Amino acid sequence: MRVAGGFKKPVSKYLMARGMGLCVLFFVILLSLSGCIAWKGLIVDYSDNQLPQGGLALVHLNKTSTGKTPVSGAFNGGETLIVESVDGPWAIIAADLESKPGAYHIIFSEGGKEVSSEIRVTSGDFGTDRITLPSNMVEFDEAALLRIDREKKILEKALGASAKRRLWTRTFVMPITGRISGAFGERRILNGAPRSPHGGLDIAAPGGTPVRASGGGRVAFTGNFFFYGNFVLVDHGLGLFTLYAHLRSINVKKGEIVKAGQTLGLVGATGRATGPHLHFAVMVGRARVSPQGFIDLTARLERLMAGAELKSGGAVQEK
Repeated sequence: MRVAGGFKKPVSKYLMARGMGLCVLFFVILLSLSGCIAWKGLIVDYSDNQLPQGGLALVHLNKTSTGKTPVSGAFNGGETLIVESVDGPWAIIAADLESKPGAYHIIFSEGGKEVSSEIRVTSGDFGTDRITLPSNMVEFDEAALLRIDREKKILEKALGASAKRRLWTRTFVMPITGRISGAFGERRILNGAPRSPHGGLDIAAPGGTPVRASGGGRVAFTGNFFFYGNFVLVDHGLGLFTLYAHLRSINVKKGEIVKAGQTLGLVGATGRATGPHLHFAVMVGRARVSPQGFIDLTARLERLMAGAELKSGGAVQEK
C-alpha cells in the first residue's frame, strides 16, 4: 500500500489582504519532499499530488496563531480526520475505495479562515477475485433483500454516531495472524457476475481463534447480519471505525470500552462465508480504506507524535 498525498499552490482570499496573518497554516506531507512553496506566511512542503483509491495520506498542520479554534478539514474525494497533538494538529486524508478518479480540493479551516489545496485520486490496481458460491449466497429472495436493506440502514446509523474525541493513542494492530484469503479492493466476480469491490481484508484462521481489537475504542454495535454474520463494530472516535465479521461468538457488548489487543470474539464462518476467517475493515468517516495501509499510517503517526511529546516533556499513554 502506497501512502501518498500532495498539494499544489494554495488559494485563499483572506491571505491576499494585508495585515491578516492571524491564522497561518503550513502543511508537511510526511514522505520524501520534492518542493516547497512560501507565500505570505503560508509554507507548503509537498511530494506528489496523487492519492490512490482506498489510500491514505498524513499531513502536519502547524498553527502559528495562539487561538484555541480547532482546525477542520473537508475533502470532497473522501474524508479527513484531524488528530490534535502538542506539536499541532495532524490530518489523516482518506480516499474511499470507490472514489471517482480525478482532481479534488482539500480545504482546511480555522474559524472563518480557509486554505485550499488540490489532490488527485488515481485508480487503484487491486486485481480480480473469481468466487463460486452456493446460489442462495448470491441470488436473494424478497425477504433476504428486505433484511439486507434494513441492516444497511442500521449500520449507516451506527457509523454516523462516532465519539467527538479520539479514543486511541497507539499504533493499530492486525486483529489476528493468518493467511490473507481476500485482499482489500479486489473486484469480486461471484458466480460469473461482477459485484462490489472487497471493502476489507479477509484473514483465514482456524475457527475459535481469538480476534483482538485493532485499537482502543468503544463498541458501537454488535449483531448478526446477512453478509457479516456475527460482527463487532468498534468506534475509535472522530469518525474512525473498525469492523470484525463472520465471528463464531462475540465477547463484548455495545457501549463497552475496549483496549487495543482485547479479545472481541472468536473466528468463525457465520454470514456469507464458506470457511472460517475474519473480515476486517477500516472506515475513516464513510471512506473504506486499506486496513494494512491504515495500520502503517498509525505507526508513523505514533512515532511523530511521541517525538513531539518528548520535546514538550510529556508522555504518550495507551488508552
